[in-house]
Amino acid sequence: MKRAVLGLLMAMAASSAVAKAYFAPRDVMIEKAEVIAVVDFTEVKTVPGSERVTIGIKQEVTATVQQVLKGEARSPLSIQIPTFVPCAVVSVSKGPHLVFLTRRLGKLAGSNWHYSYRPIKDGRVLWYTGETQLTLKEQELPAVLRQIKEQLAKGAPEL
Repeated sequence: MKRAVLGLLMAMAASSAVAKAYFAPRDVMIEKAEVIAVVDFTEVKTVPGSERVTIGIKQEVTATVQQVLKGEARSPLSIQIPTFVPCAVVSVSKGPHLVFLTRRLGKLAGSNWHYSYRPIKDGRVLWYTGETQLTLKEQELPAVLRQIKEQLAKGAPEL
């Protein structure tokens, strides 16, 4: 009996050790997001006690909405920055961002791990090099917004 329990515990530990986050490609991220917007992160707070846990809400952000491409968002916008898997740790800082959000338990949070919060620097953003690739390269923000709007106009991608 002890061997069976020990074997079960080892199997459970091994399966969780190899668990990985799913990173959605560009087209899926755009389709699945409830809100896509250009915002300015005006306040970023670390959640008290979050440094002691590996899973949960790490940061809370207050943002000013500059442009909405999909869904509804008004200023001030409150966003939670979660971490659920150690290989998908997300941390953000103040400044302009292109965000992809969904609701979790009534609160807005990223829909695609760190890909959900794309910092904008000097009018440029790290963005996908293709529809289904996870490779990013720096691109002009207007070109990225045009790609997003074109996909939204086409509708859901065929998967």
